[in-house]
Amino acid sequence: MTGKLKKVLLPNLPYLLFAWLFDKLCQAV
Repeated sequence: MTGKLKKVLLPNLPYLLFAWLFDKLCQAV
């Protein structure tokens, strides 16, 4: 992983995790 990609990805990780959890919740219901 390049440093530039890390710089962009790290601030968005909480949002991506939340979106993934929300997607899993929707599938479970």
